Amino acid sequence: KLALSGPPNILVTTPACVAACISKGIVQGSSIKESLSMMILDEADLLLSYRCEDDLKALVPHIPRSCQSILMSATSSPDIDKLTKLLLHNPFVLTLTEVGHAKDDVVPRNVQ
Repeated sequence: KLALSGPPNILVTTPACVAACISKGIVQGSSIKESLSMMILDEADLLLSYRCEDDLKALVPHIPRSCQSILMSATSSPDIDKLTKLLLHNPFVLTLTEVGHAKDDVVPRNVQ
């Protein structure tokens, strides 16, 4: 609790844990809104299947528009589309091809 009393430099957590910390007053939502500059959601395709939707919706008001948010997933699905609409502003979708196809570049040419 002491470590979370001020805005952390790095916070690794689950959506449920950070939502609980906000609701219990352990982490101040205003502190997150003032200090959050980057949010990375790994395994984004699984978040909704793990029933994290309500926790993510509770976080949305605390995520500043200036925050760079990254959703990472090995697969694309309707859940990814739903999260994209919920969390991202002006999203850019980067789709990498499988390695091993001689004619395909691993990183698209328009990515620098």
